[in-house]
Amino acid sequence: MTTKNITSIVTKDNRFSLKSELLGRFFILGIKISFFLILLALLYSQVFAREDMNFAALWNQIKNNLGTATAPLLIAVLLLMPLNWILEVQKWRSLMPNHAELTFFNAFKAVLAGLAVSLFTPNRIGEYGGRVLMVPKSMRIPTVWATIVGSFSQWIVLIVGGGWALVLALAKGWIDIHPNLLYLSIVLATIVTAALLWMYLNIQTMVGYTMRFKWTKKLAQTLSKGRDTPYSGTTLVPALGFSLGRYATYSTQYILLLLFFGFQANIASMLLSVMIIYFLQTGIPLPPSTGLLARGNIALLVLGWIGTAANTSLIILASTFGLWMINVVFPAVIGGLFLLKATPLKKPLAESL
Repeated sequence: MTTKNITSIVTKDNRFSLKSELLGRFFILGIKISFFLILLALLYSQVFAREDMNFAALWNQIKNNLGTATAPLLIAVLLLMPLNWILEVQKWRSLMPNHAELTFFNAFKAVLAGLAVSLFTPNRIGEYGGRVLMVPKSMRIPTVWATIVGSFSQWIVLIVGGGWALVLALAKGWIDIHPNLLYLSIVLATIVTAALLWMYLNIQTMVGYTMRFKWTKKLAQTLSKGRDTPYSGTTLVPALGFSLGRYATYSTQYILLLLFFGFQANIASMLLSVMIIYFLQTGIPLPPSTGLLARGNIALLVLGWIGTAANTSLIILASTFGLWMINVVFPAVIGGLFLLKATPLKKPLAESL
C-alpha cells in the first residue's frame, strides 16, 4: 500500500472519529436538555397546577402573614435551607473513602444533581444515579456505598426519632390506649432502636449476610469489592451526627413555617407532631414530586389533632407545601442546571480537582 493511500485512510478514520464524537456529544446534550425540560414540566405541574395548594395560593398566604413580627421566622427558614444541604454534603464526603478527595463544591453539585434525579423515583432511589453521573467511573462504587450508608443513617434518625415521638404522644394521652399497650410500645421502640443502631454500626457484616440470598448476592459482592476497608465507628458516628443535624434543621424549618402562617399550639406538641409526620412519611414509596399530596394528608391528620386556629387545614398545607418548595424544588432546579452542564470526570478526583 502506497504512502498516499495510507494517508487517505488515516484522514478518513480521523474524520469518522471526529464525526462520531460530535454526534455522541450532541446526543448526550439532547438527553440532558430533555431531562431538564421534563424536570421543569414536572415541577410546574406540581407547583402551579395543584388544586389543594399552588404557588399563587402560597404566595398570597405569605403576603397575608408577612409582618414585622413574622418576617424573621420566614428569613430563618430560608437561611436554614443551605445549612440542610451543607450537612448532607459533609455527611456524604465523610463517608467517601480517603482516596476519593472531593472538594466541597464538587460534592455539593453531586448532591443537588442526585436530588434532581430523585424527584422521578420512589424513595429517592435516583440519588444514586445523579451522584454517580458527577464522579469518574473509577469512583462509582464508593459513591454508591457512601450514598447507601448516608441514606441509611438518615432513615435511622427518622425512624428512631419518630418512633419515640409516637411513644411520647401516647404517654401524653393523645390517643386513649391501655397502659399495657403503652409499655409494649416502649419495649418495641427500645428493641427497634437497638437493632437499627447495631445494624448501622455493623453495616459491613450486614452486607456479608445479604450474600446468602440470590437476589442480593451480586450487588453485595460488587459493593464489597468497592471498599478498601470496612466502615468503622470513627466514620459512621460522625455521619449519624450529620443526619441528626439535618433532622433538627428541617424539623425546625417546619415549625417556623407553621408559626409564620399562624398555627396555634405549644412548641413541644408541634415538635412531636412534626417528628411523627416524618416517621409516617418515611414509609411512603412515592417520588418526592408525586407524593406531596400524600404527605400533605399525613400532616393534616397529625397536626389536626393539636391545631386550634380556624383555618388550621390551610395553614398546615401552606407550611408543608412551602417547606417542599424551599428544601426540594429550588435546590432540585439548581441540581438540574448542574446536570445540564456536567461532564463526568474521567481522571481520578485527586487529579481533577
